[in-house]
Amino acid sequence: MLGDVVITSIDAAEPELRTAFDWDHDVAVKTRVATVDRLIADGSTVAASHLPAPGLGTFVRKDGRRHWQSL
Repeated sequence: MLGDVVITSIDAAEPELRTAFDWDHDVAVKTRVATVDRLIADGSTVAASHLPAPGLGTFVRKDGRRHWQSL
């Protein structure tokens, strides 16, 4: 379960962006980058309630960019 590490597909594609929802921007960015990169590396299926239906999918890297891919 991903929780609030990634709230939108934009957070998945651009985890370095700061959002108004981050309490500590530096920690949030480091956490998003590390989490998304780790999930890409190990190919985990993720439950992500804030991402497009069905909320299950994987993070992938295409053409050097990160993306959310729904199942």
